[in-house]
Amino acid sequence: MKLELAGKICAFLAFIFLYVLTFIEGARARFLRSELGESKVYSFVPDHKILRGMVLGYNEAASDLYWIQGLIYAGSREAKIGKFSYLHSYAKLILTMDPMFRRAYRWAGVMSIYTPKRITRRDVEKAIEYLKAGVEKFPDDGDLLSMLGFDLYYELPPFLETENDKKKAKLEGIEYFKKAVLSGNQPEWMVSLVSTLYSKNGRIDLAIKNLEENLKYVEDRDLRERMLKKLENLKGQRDYSAYISELYKLYTDWEKEFPYLSFDMYLIIRPKIVWTYGYQIEKSKIESAMEALDTLD
Repeated sequence: MKLELAGKICAFLAFIFLYVLTFIEGARARFLRSELGESKVYSFVPDHKILRGMVLGYNEAASDLYWIQGLIYAGSREAKIGKFSYLHSYAKLILTMDPMFRRAYRWAGVMSIYTPKRITRRDVEKAIEYLKAGVEKFPDDGDLLSMLGFDLYYELPPFLETENDKKKAKLEGIEYFKKAVLSGNQPEWMVSLVSTLYSKNGRIDLAIKNLEENLKYVEDRDLRERMLKKLENLKGQRDYSAYISELYKLYTDWEKEFPYLSFDMYLIIRPKIVWTYGYQIEKSKIESAMEALDTLD
């Protein structure tokens, strides 16, 4: 009984403290606006260790309070002119006080990049940092996964110097898009998007695998038919690419081993029949491909 009463007293005191803190913050903000004008905005964001001791265990309530203040700050004049001096302080405090605050991860990820000021590499990396922390807590959150995939694929590469780093970031982004699809709460067209991005980055094998694995979950008939056509086209690209690669190797071997023979004669005396992905290379296909190789030369 005494413990229950003590708990109620602590809860009441914590509520009073948060209420007073909110009142003081509001009064201070009004005073600063009246004295200094809207051109200057001052925010006080306490250290999470100090705040944690003051709220008597009501960490989520404190996180909610500063979440509201963070939203107000994001709409302030300082935010409108693109400074955002305290944005990351708010985000860090909110997420430290309540690591399971799902929406705050999304908010921090968005506000780090999409502001009136010019985007920098640090802004993008901070957004990715918040979103990765959110994905770690909520691995099945399709929105967090797709936001992270978008930042890695579209926002980060322009700030990277080498093509290898850009491709690495894009492939990592595609993986998060794929996880977003597997979460089950994203639009069905994202299945097609993942395959398109894979094929654009030279991973036709993964594009095909993605469609083969996820087509069964697509209920929209028209979308499913379009994806089946895309799958057929991708398989054709894969087979043709493998065919040309094999033919080019055969052509190179002929030039090294028997350059004085005709290509047809070389195929006859070659110790084994040449096969490309399950079918024998026909003479007509060889001749047309040879013409293409001559054009490239």
